[in-house]
Amino acid sequence: MFTFSELDKALTKLKKSNATGVDEIHNAMLTSLSQSNKKYLLHLFNIIYLNDFVPDSWKKAIIIPLLKPGKPADKATSYRPISLTSCLDKPFERLLTNRLNWFVENKNLLGPEQAGFRKSRCTTDNLVKIDPSRIPRSNPRRKSALEGTHLTRRQQMHPHKKRFLHHCKSLLRPPPIKSLGTLFKV
Repeated sequence: MFTFSELDKALTKLKKSNATGVDEIHNAMLTSLSQSNKKYLLHLFNIIYLNDFVPDSWKKAIIIPLLKPGKPADKATSYRPISLTSCLDKPFERLLTNRLNWFVENKNLLGPEQAGFRKSRCTTDNLVKIDPSRIPRSNPRRKSALEGTHLTRRQQMHPHKKRFLHHCKSLLRPPPIKSLGTLFKV
């Protein structure tokens, strides 16, 4: 069963949006609930969780096509779909995600090489595990795939990762490709 503190934490993480889904409830309503109404919401979430039940309104979405900037309005490919789903579903999903992440991390169910989609980890963390002796050296004039890698703001805050990435760029020089036909068997 979920606790009141877990629900409070999930509600504080909601975006400050007034967009509603099929149920016409928006995040501002949920974040401004009184303590007693939060208890009712927690009770609802626990019933849904214990009974393996998902309300039908959480399975539906209102899809709004938004025109992409600078694109012609008469083409379907010029639109980006926005799905407005139930706002009640979002804190419930966060409760489940937090609980699952806690369980997986505490039981060590993922290996240390799994970096993506984990708290305080980054997919570039696995670069540390590259064995330079297994990487073939080739033409130093050719650029490697890592040389075009863009460092995000988070990675820029970690100078050791930046230095290591620079070191990897010098090691990961792919052999030259003579033609595209060599990549694919025809």
